[in-house]
Amino acid sequence: MTLAQLSADAGVGDAANAVSIWIAAARRKSGRNIFITNTPITIQTNRRARRFPRPRRDRTMNIDIVGGGSLGLLLAGKAARVAGVRVRLIARTSAQAEGIARDGVSVLETSGVERRSRLSCASFDAAVSEPVEADWLWFATKQTHWSEALLAYAAGAAKAGARLLLFQNGVGHAERLAGAGAPPESVFVAVTTEGARKTAADAVAHTGAGTTAIGSAGAAASEAAAADLTGQALPARDVLRAAGFDADVVPDIERYVRRKLLTNSVINPLTAVLRATNGELAASPHYRSVMRALFDEAYAALTTAADAADPEAEWRQVLRVCELTAGNHSSMLQDVLGGRETEIEAITGAVLRSAAAKGLAAPTNAAMYAMVRGLSSAKVDADSHSRDS
Repeated sequence: MTLAQLSADAGVGDAANAVSIWIAAARRKSGRNIFITNTPITIQTNRRARRFPRPRRDRTMNIDIVGGGSLGLLLAGKAARVAGVRVRLIARTSAQAEGIARDGVSVLETSGVERRSRLSCASFDAAVSEPVEADWLWFATKQTHWSEALLAYAAGAAKAGARLLLFQNGVGHAERLAGAGAPPESVFVAVTTEGARKTAADAVAHTGAGTTAIGSAGAAASEAAAADLTGQALPARDVLRAAGFDADVVPDIERYVRRKLLTNSVINPLTAVLRATNGELAASPHYRSVMRALFDEAYAALTTAADAADPEAEWRQVLRVCELTAGNHSSMLQDVLGGRETEIEAITGAVLRSAAAKGLAAPTNAAMYAMVRGLSSAKVDADSHSRDS
């Protein structure tokens, strides 16, 4: 090792100071006399020559992933295998948290290989009672789970210095966080097309590889501020890439949010009504005709002058998502099958509100909205009837 290298490694500008620092450290460790040879420098004791270990500069990144559904399990299971990252999953129930803390998370990869990752896990009630120690909180919860308690927890974490990454479908969650007091510069949005299906409380199948775009939820006041926000998002991107996801930071995340909303409004309600996989929609000419009607209405409602693009290119992208996630059961279909509240209000409801604001009709989307709401109501009525019987 040369004097220049030693100086750089010690983090000081003067080589002599660097040597003194390393000698002192070696003396404390060995308890013996120290000698210095000629360049390249080798630290010696009167017992034997040895190279003193380079001081560690890296630090562990702590990530809390909130939500034990399909996407949360996928993110946690894969990110937990990244070196230098400590992942904790925050689940809604103590039963799921205890099981994952004991057994880890199993991910069935798109290759067919199953891998189990060990990670810590806590229930939401336990997590909110503790100080926030995470550098990042990734929220993989549904829009319907953004309770006042969750908003307060997220806003408090952001005020304490954590950065938030929101993976929600639909729109409005970032605005609700801002209303709860979260600093806008601490809030980032992730738009992903990864396909996942929860197969057990501690297991998930990665049903389709997609892409993930990350961007700041707040508007930058200048180019320098925008560059700073982009830089702050890079650690999250790097973890996702190391975990095997195709991820990038983008300056115009709102455009990606609208495109994801467009895609979800075409795929999710129709899969829920038809009980079909994403791939089955694209494979049937009859289903595709309904998809196209949903697409045309949503495209007109959601597209702005700033991000207007070729509608045929956007339509092909919707079909491509179906193909890439062919085996996936959409989250809305999973919710309907599980008797849970769906995100129809945040997805198709948002399309209908945008259409109304522009004075546009969206009859096919309105029909899907009514049918999915009806499916949810029918499940509630059936459960109520069963209890009364």
